[in-house]
Amino acid sequence: MAIVSQGLLRTGGLILLLAGLANFITHTLHLQEDTPLSLEQLPHFLDMAVGTHIALFLATPLMLIGLTTLFIRHAGAIAWWGWIGYVCLFFAFVIESVHSVLQVYQYPVLFDGITSEEQLAAASDIANRTLMAEGFPSLLQMAGGIMVLLGIVVTTISFYRAGVFSKWLALGFLIMPSTLFFPWEYYGRFVFPVSFLVYAVYGLLMLTDRRETKNFTLSA
Repeated sequence: MAIVSQGLLRTGGLILLLAGLANFITHTLHLQEDTPLSLEQLPHFLDMAVGTHIALFLATPLMLIGLTTLFIRHAGAIAWWGWIGYVCLFFAFVIESVHSVLQVYQYPVLFDGITSEEQLAAASDIANRTLMAEGFPSLLQMAGGIMVLLGIVVTTISFYRAGVFSKWLALGFLIMPSTLFFPWEYYGRFVFPVSFLVYAVYGLLMLTDRRETKNFTLSA
């Protein structure tokens, strides 16, 4: 049995709050296209694409720390299989950080010196094939998709059953996978960033938790 201080949990809550807000803001600003649509858009695309992916890469460690603390806070109330959700979400965010690093280093080089639509189309094709090519890139994308979906489903069920915080808040994790069932252009692009506010709300609840117990007991 381990004792986790309330101060540590509140610090983790603050980190999770910041990570959720950072992801919400960054994904709201993020260009939805993975490649520029025209030469006129190219300078703005490079600034936004590189900037937002640097922000996402920097926010990932905060999310991993906050996510870990969130599950520690639920450790006494969730079943052992609830930790499957933690493992899946943890590695899904790690995989997303790989995607961010790739675009930060790839785009400035790949789109450097582009002066014609033909060159832009060729560079865009290379960018798309790099992310979705057969072999490791496609396996990484597939693994990330499976992990995030499995992680969200397991986490939603385990947190809802645990009832440490609002059960209805646990259902908020389902906002992200809901974007798979509705048109992205009219639904997903606006709703996807909102899904990160669920983490921010959990972080705020942990930060402001003033329950009587001074310490939280984590049972093995």
